[in-house]
Amino acid sequence: MALAVLLFTGCQAVQPKDTLDQRTLERTASAFETTAQLKYRGIESTVTVKKELPVSYLVTFQSPDSLKGMEVQFAQDNVAIQYGKMKLDVSPDQLSSSAAVKLLASVIDSVVEQEDLQIELEDGRAALTGRLDSGDFILIIDRETGNFLSLSMPDSEFEMTFENFTFFS
Repeated sequence: MALAVLLFTGCQAVQPKDTLDQRTLERTASAFETTAQLKYRGIESTVTVKKELPVSYLVTFQSPDSLKGMEVQFAQDNVAIQYGKMKLDVSPDQLSSSAAVKLLASVIDSVVEQEDLQIELEDGRAALTGRLDSGDFILIIDRETGNFLSLSMPDSEFEMTFENFTFFS
């Protein structure tokens, strides 16, 4: 009888507070746009990041002035780097596994594939931890929206704090 009431009233079961909704985790595969504060091997910068589908990432540097306007387009088969009038295309295999854009893409791909992913829940956030060839990562997301809040890879001296995060479904 209770099941019939739920079906007819449109009510859904409530997600327990100690779990992460699978749909929230699956949102990491979606396209998104964000501004981020990036700290990488002693360099601090502000970047915009756009993930487009099929999977490619466009990272545009806003600061510091020495990198302002540089764009890195990272796709599965090509990496295009443009700075002013100079443009360079390389294979992703030619980039070090610790290159900042490659680290970001690798973490997101690992989370999407849920390979050896550990999830720890706390205060409306989920800490997704895993391991890549370049070291361990911790991606903090909002438990309800899936929005990225921060990413750190201590072994690679890589940290990102995300602002104005928006998924495009």
